Amino acid sequence: MASNAFCNSTQFLQYTDTNRVCELLSDDVDGVPIPVAQLATNATLQEIFDAATQEIVSACQIGNRYTVGELICLYNDNQGGEVTLIAGLYTITVNTGVTITGVGAKLRRLCAQLAWGELVGRKKFTGEEFAKMAPGYKQALADLEQLRLGERIFPSVTGTPEAGLPGVEVLGINNCGSINQSVGLWGNVALGNIWRNGVAGGCCSPEGWR
Repeated sequence: MASNAFCNSTQFLQYTDTNRVCELLSDDVDGVPIPVAQLATNATLQEIFDAATQEIVSACQIGNRYTVGELICLYNDNQGGEVTLIAGLYTITVNTGVTITGVGAKLRRLCAQLAWGELVGRKKFTGEEFAKMAPGYKQALADLEQLRLGERIFPSVTGTPEAGLPGVEVLGINNCGSINQSVGLWGNVALGNIWRNGVAGGCCSPEGWR
C-alpha cells in the first residue's frame, strides 16, 4: 500500500505492542483481533498514519521552522542533497544526500505516538485509562505544539530558518526523497512549501511553472 506517511506498520510496532494493535484495529463483534499479517495493508491503520503525518506537516508549516522536504529527508535518515526542478512539469526530483542511520528516529516515533493515541481513542478510551494506555501521546502533542511555535526539536536538520520568520528556502540543503504533484500526500503541499518563501521568478516560483 503506497503512502507518504512518516511511519509504516513495521516502524509502528517498534513503539507499540503487536497484539494490542491487532485488538484495537478489530471491529469484530466478539473482539477477535485482526491477523498480524494484515497490519501492513490495513486501511484503517494507514489512514491513521496519514492523519498523524498531516498533523506534523501542518504544525511545521505554522511554525515555519522545517520544510516538507526536510521532513521527508529526515524520515529517510538522510541529510543534505540536491533538488532539481523541471520547469513545466509538476515533479520535483531529488538526489539524496548523506545517509545517517537513525537520524530520523524521533520523527518516526512522533508519528507513531500520534497514531497510537488515535488508535486507542478509536475504542473510546478516555481519561486515566487512555493516559495509561498511551503514555507517549501527551509528549507527542507537546512536540506538535513546539513545532507550531517554530521550536527546533529536530537538531540534526541544519540550515533551518529562525522560528516564525519567512526566510528563504535554500534548495540543495536538507531536501531528500521524491515528491510528485499527482501522486501521494504531498502534491500541492510540497510545491507550495517551496513557493511560500518568496523565491521570485525562475522555476522556483509559480511564474516559472507557467
